[in-house]
Amino acid sequence: MPGLAAKAVPKPDRQPLLYLNLQPLVLLGLGLLLFFPPFLRGLFFAPELLVTHQLAAAIFLAFVLDRAIKREPFTFSHPLDWLLLGLFLAYLASISVAVNLRGAVGEALKYLNYFLVYFMISRSSRNEQTINYLLHIVFAGAVGVALIGLLSATGHLNYPGAWAGTHINSTLQYRNALAGYLVAAQIVGFTLWVRARNPLHQTLLALGSLLMVTVLLLSQSRGGWIVYPLAVAVWLAGLRDRFWRGCYLFFLNLGLAMLTARFFLPEVLAKDGTGAVKVLLVACGVMVAAQLLVALGDYLLARRDLEQPYRALLTYGGLLYIAAVVGTYLFYAAQALPRVGTQFLPAALLDRAGTISLEDPSAVSRFVFFRDALEIIKNHPLLGAGGGAWNTLYHRYKEGAYFTTEVHSVFMQTWVETGTIGFLLFTGFWLVLAYVLWRLATSPAAPGYPLVWGSGVAALALVGHSAIDFNLSLPALAILVWALAGIVRGGITGTEFQSGYRPGFNQLASIIGKALGKAPAIPQKQHVNHRPWLQLAVGLLLALALWLPAWRFYQAGVLGAEGARAINAQKPFAAKELMEKAHRLDPFTATYLADLAQVEAALGLARKDPAALQKAKEYARTAVRLEPFNPRVRATTSVVYLLIGYPDQAVAEAHALITINPLDVGAYEFYGRTAMAAARHYLARREFPMARTYLERVAQLPARVEAKARESPAPKPGQRQRKMTVTPLISLSAGQAVCLLGDYLTAEKLLQSAAKQKELAAEASLWLAVTAARSNSQAQAEKHLARARTEQRAADAVFKEIIQTPALK
Repeated sequence: MPGLAAKAVPKPDRQPLLYLNLQPLVLLGLGLLLFFPPFLRGLFFAPELLVTHQLAAAIFLAFVLDRAIKREPFTFSHPLDWLLLGLFLAYLASISVAVNLRGAVGEALKYLNYFLVYFMISRSSRNEQTINYLLHIVFAGAVGVALIGLLSATGHLNYPGAWAGTHINSTLQYRNALAGYLVAAQIVGFTLWVRARNPLHQTLLALGSLLMVTVLLLSQSRGGWIVYPLAVAVWLAGLRDRFWRGCYLFFLNLGLAMLTARFFLPEVLAKDGTGAVKVLLVACGVMVAAQLLVALGDYLLARRDLEQPYRALLTYGGLLYIAAVVGTYLFYAAQALPRVGTQFLPAALLDRAGTISLEDPSAVSRFVFFRDALEIIKNHPLLGAGGGAWNTLYHRYKEGAYFTTEVHSVFMQTWVETGTIGFLLFTGFWLVLAYVLWRLATSPAAPGYPLVWGSGVAALALVGHSAIDFNLSLPALAILVWALAGIVRGGITGTEFQSGYRPGFNQLASIIGKALGKAPAIPQKQHVNHRPWLQLAVGLLLALALWLPAWRFYQAGVLGAEGARAINAQKPFAAKELMEKAHRLDPFTATYLADLAQVEAALGLARKDPAALQKAKEYARTAVRLEPFNPRVRATTSVVYLLIGYPDQAVAEAHALITINPLDVGAYEFYGRTAMAAARHYLARREFPMARTYLERVAQLPARVEAKARESPAPKPGQRQRKMTVTPLISLSAGQAVCLLGDYLTAEKLLQSAAKQKELAAEASLWLAVTAARSNSQAQAEKHLARARTEQRAADAVFKEIIQTPALK
């Protein structure tokens, strides 16, 4: 049965509500969103990110107003639109099962921002002029980031973290993220360069590309070095009639960048910043000359009266140059790479390139992260565990001694945070985008095809690199990648009716229709009734949903920081007022409540106010309920409970630190000190059974730590995790406990071990004096007590108090 054809609907009157064009303002705002975030530490930290959220919301509001004024409807007509919307909704749904409520809310806000950026750009990028403008903004931002990295390396610019002594991090402060960003920006740069016709424009693009690839090499990011040639190869494969020109520009740029790095890095390592700048200037001069030669070649080849022998010389001369470079590399790669390579690259870069292997510690550690992530996913399969779940939970699952706040794979991190639903939506988005690019590459080319192709390849390159690193955990790079995807989405809308390209759903419908023996109807583009006021209301709600929480959280952060300074300055009343305001603005952050509990406890004890002490207890309980896996919250509430006279709860909170991170030796140290305080509390009240319980637990700590150390490997060099071993502080706590339990010989050994650390020597000496006195060695007791007196004025009073405590043998 033939399909029903869609009825044509008369085009409604699209008379604008007002003769006002806000599109330039929207494009200016989008340009800002693409340009400045990489300069603000990649928006990895909350203050910069929250300000950017507010800016994005304001731009989206202007975008909505512009569409409403022009009576242009919002339509969702492509799978990419629905997949990204679904991903945002998956993050929203994960809040209901989040293990870190504030983190989950924060990630949902990020993805709302990403969705709005994608939506605005995909609806604005319907012509070459707009796409060209946006890509030039991306390129200019990357050149600025590269320049800051280079000038920081030479010492002419002091940007924190931009130069790490041996490699460049630039403004992103992480070399792998920098490399991923520059790979994507370089593809964008090549796309613009290969299309440029004005010699000045070509020269500027050439210089920017040279600086970017030089920094890419000097970042010493092995993942970036792997992804870069692969991305360029894919980009070249889709260039069609510009393929050879792209090859010329790539090899020209890469060869000169390698030579620049070869001479630049030794100058920097030798602390000769001026010499390094001279190297850059010479390299830029050579690039200008080379680009002028390329422009001259273009001009000569374009002349119709150029004789064929000269045309062939220009064409095949470039091919022979490329073949010679590649052939020389392949010939010497196996036998003489170190000798030849050092003529083109610094030895440090060659050494690091030689360490690329799946057995490299960096690669092995990623497999460990992925394995532990799968364990978390196994326990939270459907909706995930919410934004921030990895950093909250991984301590409980990890089998090795490592420290990382990110999974180092955007796919695994999305799976952990949003479950299988979110993972499929995220993966599906990029598979659909890859399919769209393939369809474009195999369809008749439209005028804007190279821009759309370059944008898509750049996005996939950054996502591909993010599969083995945490690039997209930096919101600046996430904004970039979703913006590039938006350009592809807008570009195919602008070209599909010109080139004959159709979205893949039409082909899918045709296949299904043939299988069912039906002729499917291909839907025609229809004009539907449009209600601008409803669209405006929805847009306003979305803008407010991003702007209002971002503004509140930012203000709360400012007040919370002031409150923390007030606590450190011992101004409890001011701290209380500031923390209460911060909590009202951001009720999801548990640290504000934990600090409030601490302040209320201090005020309650000072004023002997039972109401304040009760309020401190309530604040502590609520803080733990909000962020049960936050070590800082647990540690603070443990101290609060101890202050207000709830030792059992204090020990429970201290033990929770061990549960949260079983391989953190600091958690055992804290637990030992807290349990000893609880034991002494009960000893003072002569509740000996309770005191014995805690003393026995502390006495077992060294054995417990040693057992845990045997179960897990030691941290590798460079890892931030402390070695799992019996520390002097654990020895001190255990020695105190064993002393009170009457085992003086063991106590002496433990306390002698603790006394070797200068900071613990006085306290350890005091307890050694107690041990000696109870062992009837008065001379030794006096010797140890004399040492304790040098650091503690109240040593005699404390000694007397302890010595009067009965031994619980």
